[in-house]
Amino acid sequence: MKVLMATDGSKDANTAIVTTLRLLRAENLSADVLCVAPELVFAAASRPGPRKRIHDAYTEQITREGLKILLATEQLLQREGLRPNVSLKIGSPADVILTSAPDYDLVVVGAHGRYERTQPGLGPVASRLVENVRGSVLVGRELTNDKNFR
Repeated sequence: MKVLMATDGSKDANTAIVTTLRLLRAENLSADVLCVAPELVFAAASRPGPRKRIHDAYTEQITREGLKILLATEQLLQREGLRPNVSLKIGSPADVILTSAPDYDLVVVGAHGRYERTQPGLGPVASRLVENVRGSVLVGRELTNDKNFR
């Protein structure tokens, strides 16, 4: 089974990955881990001079952070006996995952992103994936207080 595991390093994304490993047998699993960093978009009124310097600095920092997240996720999967393929892309997380999804049997994603406040429901990326992916989607959530959920 081919599985795309999208991660941003959040607790929800890690919970989704661990849940997938518990539900599926590792020996029958081909896992690709994808980390998508948001693209830097400038306002139309900003001056073009400093744009390149700012864009380069942003790209360098987001690449470092993304690689750190991918390394941590890769180590998690290797402890479970999987040798995942990892990749880092820059763009709209929902668009990049949606573009990749048709090649996989299952798409795994956290309910909320790294910097979103966890609350009932789904975050914007998970919501868009559930609505638009034609295959199976596993959405994971770190359950902190079961009294809030019915």
